[in-house]
Amino acid sequence: MEDMIYPLKDLLSTLGWLTAIVIVVWFYYRYKKLQEDQRTDLMMKALEKSDNPDEVLRNMQKPQKSLRERLVARAGWGWGLTIVGAILVLMPFVYGIVMVSNGGIWEDVFDDAGPFSFIGAVPFGIGLGFLLSYHAGKKMLKNND
Repeated sequence: MEDMIYPLKDLLSTLGWLTAIVIVVWFYYRYKKLQEDQRTDLMMKALEKSDNPDEVLRNMQKPQKSLRERLVARAGWGWGLTIVGAILVLMPFVYGIVMVSNGGIWEDVFDDAGPFSFIGAVPFGIGLGFLLSYHAGKKMLKNND
């Protein structure tokens, strides 16, 4: 009986985390939809009361970020994700060096901290993609000026 409890406990823990993630994403998109609905209602009321609908539509548009602002945001996200990913990738090796120097075994280290390398590869790759996008946009901006 005890042999079945541990896999069931792991399964329930995983399902709990997945459920929490789904709920957070659902709340986020529900909030965004509510904001958009409120904005649409406000725009419709303003259009009904106004004599010049073109001016109302122009004033109600969301402000667009400039290319420079978007590039700075990409650079920030790129560096942040790259650093977090690098830390997660290198964590098992640092942990392994500490454990082996205290008499541990490498196999135990990879059992304990091995998944961090695979998890860290995702933000590391996404961060590098943002940085490449930043550099390409910077070259494009320089050519346009």
